[in-house]
Amino acid sequence: MQLNAPEIRLKHVAAGEILELLNAPRLEIFLKWLIEQELFVQYSIIPLYWSIVDTIDSILKARAAAALLAVASQLKNDLYTLLRHDCDDTVDIFIRYRYPDVGPERRPAFVAELLDLLEHRRELLPQFNHMMLKGVLQIAEPLDALPYLEDETANVLVESCAPFYVQRLCLFKNSQHILGVEEIVKERIERLSFTDRDRELKHFAISHDEPGIQLSDIIVGILGKFLSFVCSSDDAGLMAARRGLGEREQRSLSLLNALLDRSVAETKAFEHYLLSLRDREAAAFFLDPSVSP
Repeated sequence: MQLNAPEIRLKHVAAGEILELLNAPRLEIFLKWLIEQELFVQYSIIPLYWSIVDTIDSILKARAAAALLAVASQLKNDLYTLLRHDCDDTVDIFIRYRYPDVGPERRPAFVAELLDLLEHRRELLPQFNHMMLKGVLQIAEPLDALPYLEDETANVLVESCAPFYVQRLCLFKNSQHILGVEEIVKERIERLSFTDRDRELKHFAISHDEPGIQLSDIIVGILGKFLSFVCSSDDAGLMAARRGLGEREQRSLSLLNALLDRSVAETKAFEHYLLSLRDREAAAFFLDPSVSP
């Protein structure tokens, strides 16, 4: 680091997308150092998938379809496959139906459009999956309500990240939580008091005053770029990219995998994610090619 730099950020370690990051000498040094310091990583991943699955949850809840709960994850994965295929089209659908506030007036047209989309993109799914998803969407046609798609704020998928901070604070009550300043989150969190007896559990800090926040910024950047790449790549492209990694890229990826594995081995609570089945499998494969894609 240059002496006049106020803090370390991802751009000081590596730049570009994930494949460029993995080939940066400083990234390998950084990941080695984290492991040598015996540090752990905790993270939350809340992608678009988290908002889309409310459609399936609403149908199963309204119909009390307990028999379908065993395949709920696959149904969500398949609906996500359809909607992620063309994100611009999905955004258009969400805006037109004021998603997640679809409401009773727009509900029939919304379900009908999903069924049309399923037929138009049926080649994206195996035949059995296509028929299962079609059957569940048809269940929704005569329903009087979709519980999670009514009386919501229109066109707002995630109103605030503050609940995820609260979850961490309450889960790890024996820890001292040092939080980076995100003004919207800070304003909401500071309304609440989190104490263990007389001990305050959290405080906010400016990143250049707190090395831990700086390290977190780098890790968040790496994981964000990694998952963006995994989620936006098809299986063939992902496998080709994995096979094409050079020696340094392989080493850095192995270090990242070791860091994450070490953290989960300490406690599974360090990882929190809401990913589709496909994205979970793809991320696991790219981190460790011994895992089947």
